[in-house]
Amino acid sequence: RRSYHGAIPNSITPANRYQDRLRTQGGLLNQPFFDENGNGRRDSAEPIYNQNLSLLLSINNEELERYRPDIERQGAIVSLAPDTYRVALDPAGYPLNWQASQRAYAVDTAAGQFTSVEIPLTRAYTLIGTVTNSVGSAIAGQRVEAIDTDSEQRKFSITNSAGVFYLEGLSQGNYRFEISGDPVSDTQLELDQNLDGFQEINFQIFPENIQTQQAPTEITQPEITQPEITQNATTI
Repeated sequence: RRSYHGAIPNSITPANRYQDRLRTQGGLLNQPFFDENGNGRRDSAEPIYNQNLSLLLSINNEELERYRPDIERQGAIVSLAPDTYRVALDPAGYPLNWQASQRAYAVDTAAGQFTSVEIPLTRAYTLIGTVTNSVGSAIAGQRVEAIDTDSEQRKFSITNSAGVFYLEGLSQGNYRFEISGDPVSDTQLELDQNLDGFQEINFQIFPENIQTQQAPTEITQPEITQPEITQNATTI
C-alpha cells in the first residue's frame, strides 16, 4: 500500500470535491489488476481491471455504490473519513477465468491522502474430464484429486453417473492426480499463463494402473486489452 498526499495521481482527473474533502477526509484507490505471471505484485505491463467493480468490491460489508465511487482507468476512487476499512471481493464479480487468492483487505485511511489498494487477480483454470473402467464404461462416485506439487494443496471432484468430473478454481502451477486415493503415475500437468481457462483430461482405470486417455488441450489464452498505464502506478 502507498498513500498519496494532497492530490490524486496525474492519470486520474478528480472532481473539485476531492480537493475540498481531502483536508478532513482520506480515501481509497482500489486497483484490481491482472497478475498474469502470478507473482503477487503489479508489473508495468499488467493492466488494471476496472469493469464491474461495483459487483466485485465492497467496503465494510456494504456495496461499493453506497460510497459513490469514481471509476477511472486506474481503479475505483472512494472518499472516506480517516479510519480502518475492510475491502472485500465477491467472486461473482471476477472476470472470466480469473480469481483472487486473497478475498479481503484491512486498509487504514488518513486525512489529506489517498491509500492505494492493489488487488492481484490470478488465472483460474477448470479441468473437465471422465473416469472410465478398462472397457470404457463410466464409473460414478470416483474422487478425482488435483494436487499442487509445490504446496500439496488439493482440489477434488466426485464423478457423476456419466463418469464426469469438474475440477474448478485451479491456480497456475504443476499438478499430479489421484483417483480415489490411487496415483495416476504417468501424468503431471503444468498450468501456465499460455493455457486457456478450460482444459480436458480423461482417466481410465485398469486392474494394474490408471492411465491418462487424453492429454490436456493447449489453447492460447486470448490477450487482454491493456489500458494506458502511467508512471504513477503504485505497488502494495
